[in-house]
Amino acid sequence: MKRDGFTLVEMLIVMLVVALLATAIVLTAGGGGRSVGADASRLASRIAAARETAITSARPVGVWVSRSGYGFDVRAGGIWRPADQKPFETVHWPAGTGVVAAAMPGREAWLSGGSARLVFDNLGLPDSPMRLDISRDGSSAQIAVLPNGDVKVQ
Repeated sequence: MKRDGFTLVEMLIVMLVVALLATAIVLTAGGGGRSVGADASRLASRIAAARETAITSARPVGVWVSRSGYGFDVRAGGIWRPADQKPFETVHWPAGTGVVAAAMPGREAWLSGGSARLVFDNLGLPDSPMRLDISRDGSSAQIAVLPNGDVKVQ
């Protein structure tokens, strides 16, 4: 029996590779505008990429957010190490940016010392849902990391 075409698994693998390449291009391309919405979208994309990295590498990936900026780290060899390669290098907020992080409604507050931390496990699930409110120059945006790991920008 002669078979022409591709199997479903082959098509899914191709789609996954294309999606990862598109994500890498979007995350590494510098944004021209520095609006709050653009900064929120950029951070949300990086948080989603951190989740995907946690799943594909089968190791926890952390995201920290403070008043001065945000960054990522990876658990390797039993310790947390800064993730400094693109797209996970540390980013400093532009002057005048205000950031408020909060636990999702119905969850315990987990913030301390003016910074927040979120860890994705190897299944892509966050240790706690999170909401970030970012504001600057009279405009604002909100990022939500849901209990299932999905990242939404509002």
